Amino acid sequence: MTTFTFITGVSRGIGQGVAQTLSKAGPLILTARSKAAAQALASPRDLAFALDVSKPETFSALTSALGDARISCVVHNAAVYERSSSREAAEKTIATNVFGPMRLNAALEPFLTDDVRVVLVSSGMGALHGYGSAMKRRLESAKTTAEVEAIANEYLHASARGAHPSASADATQQAGFARDPYSVSKAMVNALAHAWAAEHPKWSVVAASPGWVQTDMGGAGAPKTLAQGVGRIVEATTARVKSGAFYEDSDRF
Repeated sequence: MTTFTFITGVSRGIGQGVAQTLSKAGPLILTARSKAAAQALASPRDLAFALDVSKPETFSALTSALGDARISCVVHNAAVYERSSSREAAEKTIATNVFGPMRLNAALEPFLTDDVRVVLVSSGMGALHGYGSAMKRRLESAKTTAEVEAIANEYLHASARGAHPSASADATQQAGFARDPYSVSKAMVNALAHAWAAEHPKWSVVAASPGWVQTDMGGAGAPKTLAQGVGRIVEATTARVKSGAFYEDSDRF
């Protein structure tokens, strides 16, 4: 029986860098929307799969291929950043950034070791600035996956009330959320870390921000190099952490 580290979104950026670094430590399960991109990083001891985290109907093909594999670490890296506050942008962002790791982790649970390390790649944009006090309390105190899912659905319902991006942002703000879908999604990722730690006391769960990094998503003007961002997430896979906590890029593990 082989024990693996499972990484999503390895085709580029931080996911690719984390995969390249962790390949030195042990076997990996590498996933990306393009199977060819995942295979390009794979060594003979690794497994590579096509996986779109926003489409849970595709997860069964992956899990059926895992056999008796065990997973000791999961890095939920795959994410999108839609530069819009429209209903469509909100739906795509939540489907990928929140429901993606939520539903993938549930699919992987039979393969997880009892003391699995789960790393949710977050962002400083997930800090709870601009939230109503009641919503902030709900996000900070969520103790179950179902609570986080309910909050996500409330956000989507609010976003759908707007006929154009500005109106959608206004509606979500009135409901107690931030205006930007990406920021909201990362706040929910942080809440998910807290919920999983409460639901699974033996797990070690952490939401960690790599900082603003020079990637396709972050742009060339970002203050942190790709190597610095990758190093931060790699550190999160082994550092002593408080399970359920969110670590901004300036926080020490």
